[in-house]
Amino acid sequence: MTVLHTDVTIVGGGPVGLFLAVRLRSRGIHCRILERRTSVSPHSRSIGIHPPSLELFAKCGIVDAFLDQGERIECAEVYDGSRRIGSLSFHRCPGPYRFVLSLPQSATETILEDALRRLDPQCLLRGAEVTGLDPDDQGCLVRSSGGNGAHSIRSKIVVGCDGMNSVVRKCMGVCFQGRAYPDTYVMGDAEDDTGCRSTACIYLAQEGLVESFPLPGLQRRWVLKTDERMDAPSKSWFCDEIRRRTRTVLVADRVGSLHGFGIQAYVASRTVTGRIAIIGDAAHVMSPIGGQGMNVGWMDAWDLAGVLGREVRGIEERNLDRHDRRVRNRAHRAIRRAEWNMRLGRSCRRPGLRNAFVRSILCPPLDRVVARALTMRWI
Repeated sequence: MTVLHTDVTIVGGGPVGLFLAVRLRSRGIHCRILERRTSVSPHSRSIGIHPPSLELFAKCGIVDAFLDQGERIECAEVYDGSRRIGSLSFHRCPGPYRFVLSLPQSATETILEDALRRLDPQCLLRGAEVTGLDPDDQGCLVRSSGGNGAHSIRSKIVVGCDGMNSVVRKCMGVCFQGRAYPDTYVMGDAEDDTGCRSTACIYLAQEGLVESFPLPGLQRRWVLKTDERMDAPSKSWFCDEIRRRTRTVLVADRVGSLHGFGIQAYVASRTVTGRIAIIGDAAHVMSPIGGQGMNVGWMDAWDLAGVLGREVRGIEERNLDRHDRRVRNRAHRAIRRAEWNMRLGRSCRRPGLRNAFVRSILCPPLDRVVARALTMRWI
């Protein structure tokens, strides 16, 4: 069995693992990514890239590729059905990025992978599935198998970026504490005939939330609150429901595949054990309503890279402990924000009171506070 040696082994080559590797390699720290997928997933899941993340990308010299490919969301319009309640502009938020960038996750991963390959063509190992971790006083041996045969990597530290069902977290033996919510949604992309290219549209219909966001290529992402989980909704039902709640007409033939999903919130009891750490969805899972999860993972990665940049050749436990507290505190704040978003979008017996509250927070001086919160300036 081949044994490779590096400073940091990253398990998982999604957006968070790729960004961590870009940051480490740009600072001269050697790392390897083990990713079981053989290519970038074509599915568009997370789409929102918030200003704090764009600032991190700018510090790494990679932001231009995101800005070139993404669609800028500069304001939000809020409706009660088809009746406009108010609007919120991001122009008064701190610069330089006074917008949320909309970009399919597949494009995000491709940009990050291209940036990493320019720094280190050998860093990303695809088709490698982790089968076990063997930690010791000097670091950790990660065993994997895949299309290139079985091999192991020995490194000073291992970082799990391998999602909610993280193998690394399970090997750490830490608890994943949280719960599932009753909220369920259906998501789909369609051709954009709304004329609202730079605007997010939020519909607080009595039957439940509808969200609509611009995507590159004259597409638009629609998210629809449902009474129960629907794993295989029909396009005709989806279009009928959008029209009933928003008065917007979608053509079924111009709607892409639909995806039903539920909501969960979990945070690991610890994100660092010895020389093993977890970040991103491996460390915390939150509601996608508000688009925070991927961005919080990038903040975890930036924070950890800063710690490892100082300590990778002589890791001090107290600095990793501080990182652990920052990751968990950040996740809890994001989860509370996401819960607030979900409450507003649930079916409501007294929509007049809710609408009056929403109208009040869209007016000065509260509008600036809300805009900062929605663009993740609370971090």
